[in-house]
Amino acid sequence: MDPNEILNEINITFVRHGTTEYNEQNRVQGSSDIPLSKKGYEDIEKVVLTHCNYDLYFHSPLMRSKDTLYSILEKYGTIPDKKHIVESSCVTERGYGIFEGLTPSEIEEQYPSYYHEWIINENVKGDNIEPIEEVIYRIEKFIAKCIGYNNKRILVVTHSGFLYALYKYITDSPLHLKPTDFLVSFPNCCVVDLQILVHSHHSELNFKIKGNIIQKIIKYS
Repeated sequence: MDPNEILNEINITFVRHGTTEYNEQNRVQGSSDIPLSKKGYEDIEKVVLTHCNYDLYFHSPLMRSKDTLYSILEKYGTIPDKKHIVESSCVTERGYGIFEGLTPSEIEEQYPSYYHEWIINENVKGDNIEPIEEVIYRIEKFIAKCIGYNNKRILVVTHSGFLYALYKYITDSPLHLKPTDFLVSFPNCCVVDLQILVHSHHSELNFKIKGNIIQKIIKYS
């Protein structure tokens, strides 16, 4: 078998959820279940997808993800079978523990030692703050699940913490780096694409963002 032959191609479109009041107030959300704000629904009207129909749709357990997905479906007039809409904890937001519900200034005031570590190390740990390693484990689990779908087009509504962890995973970036350390950002309702090409001895991940393609090779043992 030709090792370069493509056996399976999966195309995943990731959309970050619409704006919430916590976003507008610059509060840490994490696993807190915060609904979309009025602006969030307005943001969704500006979402532009390459396709109107997908084979599978994923959202996280958080209402801002689910409501964004259903609003996108309504916008495009898409009515998929319910069995093709999947709630997955793999694509949920990173848990931020004691930081959740607070602004950066409030975190500095209430938890100064954590704050001063956090401003230089995104992978700060403790007090129910989810390590980025665990988010990447969820990402690997989700990618493995998607590889099991043959030649599918998938839409996923997810969160910024997930997308930054995905970017670190694809680029093999140090986990301590802050979002401000990157030239890319993932604002509310942004759209990025991941193409997975499955070969006999490896998978090729092509992450498409702002006209650029970043490639990662996963070799099979």
